[in-house]
Amino acid sequence: FNYAPGSELSIGNTLVVYTATDDCGNTSSCWFTVTVTDNCCNKPPTITCPANLTVCPVSSLDPSITGTATAQASPHCQPPVITYTDSVLYQSACSTFVERTWTATDPNNSTYTVHCVQTITLEDKTSPVFSSCPVNFTVDPGADCKAIVNWTLPTVSDNCGQVNLGFN
Repeated sequence: FNYAPGSELSIGNTLVVYTATDDCGNTSSCWFTVTVTDNCCNKPPTITCPANLTVCPVSSLDPSITGTATAQASPHCQPPVITYTDSVLYQSACSTFVERTWTATDPNNSTYTVHCVQTITLEDKTSPVFSSCPVNFTVDPGADCKAIVNWTLPTVSDNCGQVNLGFN
C-alpha cells in the first residue's frame, strides 16, 4: 500500500493502492481515489481600508498618495484581487469629497467579494503664511510733499500650492 488510514493528504486527487499477495505469490490489487476539496478557499477574503484622509485640493487621488487597501485570503489560497471605484459626493471651488470603495475579490471564485469605504476630502482650511513682511518705516517727502517709496515685497507661502499676493 502507498497510504494508510490517517495519512495527511494535500488538496487535489490522491490515488491509494493496496496489493495483497498470498503464500503462493498470487497478487490482487484494489485502488481508489481520495479527493481533498479546496473548501479552504471557499471563504470571502478580508479587507482593510486605508485611513480616511484630508489633503489639499490640488493633491493627486492616486492610491500611492492616498493609501491602498490590503486584503487577505484563507491560507493556501491565491491572494485577492484589489480594485477601487471613486464617487464624488460633493464638489465646490474649494472642497471635494470623494468616497473610494475598495473591493477584494477571490480570484478563484468571483462571488466572494468584500468591500470597505475610504473617505478622501480635498480641502484647504489653512490660510497662507507670511514669512517676511516689511516693518513700519517713515520717509520724508520731497519739495512737492510727495515721496516715491520702495520696499521689498512680503514673502508668502501656502500648504496647498501657489498664492496670489494682492494689494488692498
